[in-house]
Amino acid sequence: MKEAAVRLQEPIVPDGQASEIAEPADGALHDPAPAVTAQLPAILVRRAGVGDSGRNDRLNPPAHQQSPNGVAIIPPIRDQPRWPPDGAVSFPQCETSQVEVHRDPDRGDSQRSRCRPARQRDLAAARHQLGDLLQVESQVRRLGGLRCEAAQGVGTREQPAQTAVRGSLAGECGAEGRDRKKALRPAERREVATHLVTQGGLPVRRACQAVGLGRATYYRSLVDWARRDALVIAALTTLVAAKPRWGFWKCCDRLRLDGHSWNHKRVWRVYCQLHLNLPRRTKKRLPARPRQPLVVIPQPNTTWAVDFMSDTLYGGRRFRTLNILDEGVREGLAIEIDTSLPAERVIRVLAQVVAWRGQPQAIRLDNGPELLADRFVNWCTERGIALRYIPPGKPDQNAFIERFNRTYRTEVLNAYVFESLEQVREISAEWLTSYNEERPHEALAGLPPAMYRAQITAGSSPFTVSP
Repeated sequence: MKEAAVRLQEPIVPDGQASEIAEPADGALHDPAPAVTAQLPAILVRRAGVGDSGRNDRLNPPAHQQSPNGVAIIPPIRDQPRWPPDGAVSFPQCETSQVEVHRDPDRGDSQRSRCRPARQRDLAAARHQLGDLLQVESQVRRLGGLRCEAAQGVGTREQPAQTAVRGSLAGECGAEGRDRKKALRPAERREVATHLVTQGGLPVRRACQAVGLGRATYYRSLVDWARRDALVIAALTTLVAAKPRWGFWKCCDRLRLDGHSWNHKRVWRVYCQLHLNLPRRTKKRLPARPRQPLVVIPQPNTTWAVDFMSDTLYGGRRFRTLNILDEGVREGLAIEIDTSLPAERVIRVLAQVVAWRGQPQAIRLDNGPELLADRFVNWCTERGIALRYIPPGKPDQNAFIERFNRTYRTEVLNAYVFESLEQVREISAEWLTSYNEERPHEALAGLPPAMYRAQITAGSSPFTVSP
């Protein structure tokens, strides 16, 4: 890297006067005004020989001269305030000295100057002068004991991450958060402050400051809100009892129309404290449904199975089917078909089957809304019929009726195109008769369900139902 010697000379001249600098013939530097020449501090050493481009071309006028031996002659600064000012500390005069500096410009970090206090920004304040100032590598002590290092090297460098420091004052919090749980309610803060005063021996002022509670709140006596808002409570409870599905704003407007001038915020506070908010509609939770073994007892009317199916007519109208099966003898008892089969319809169909077949001991069924209705449950309970609900999403727990549904769908629902519900009922009735009396069943040793039931009833059947 090329280096050059620069003469440090800053003559101080009055405004409007010019100083002439001449170069001797032998190449030696000569100071024409030694009486007014003052040695500047090292931090304000001007750099010469920088005229490559940009900012230096605009700041350094073409009056810069350079001697043949590579020594740059710097003209004085004109129309600038005197430095140092009157009354300030001046530097002793000394002979002209030469300092070796690099020609390449220093690239300082502009962000570094932000961390300097006001009294140390004289270097940044002198940037409007002609030329460039050398960056001095040093450490500057800031107020409060913090240090800020000057830029090192060329180019910008990533700043080191600062370590997280917890605040020591009240209300400050570091990156790791608070050590204690924040008391959200004034009542809880009052209890904590009372404990600190009575058990910890702290003054009231320090205890309230520690928990974030005002001393006025600490000394304020507690008021029974039920006694204070007795009239509001009586009016709200009476109105809600008469109109249980009214919301808050309907109740508030009704109270205004009745002549009560209570603020809506007061009415809302009492409304919430009495827990009069309308309950949200949530998904109904089913009780635990234990898995039950599929025990087959080869007797009729021991356990029935009930399930629903659905299909569509040719015109797009949907319909449902209610299938009832006797698990002991695998006999289909009924197939009810309609567009809607509520709980009342299910009860009516079961009552018709019980009238000609007899009452079962238990019914295996899923968790459909029709089968969970209180009316259906009460009807079965009054007649002593046990309800065996299967776990939700476990159709294998009702395997007998599922196998029956598969056969019914394969041979009837998927085999025909229905135009009306009458066709569905007619074809289904014919198929159910054929299923019970003609179709051999593998689990019944190849016998139809009706024949097997007749043999079981007569007590002369040598076959048993396969599990």
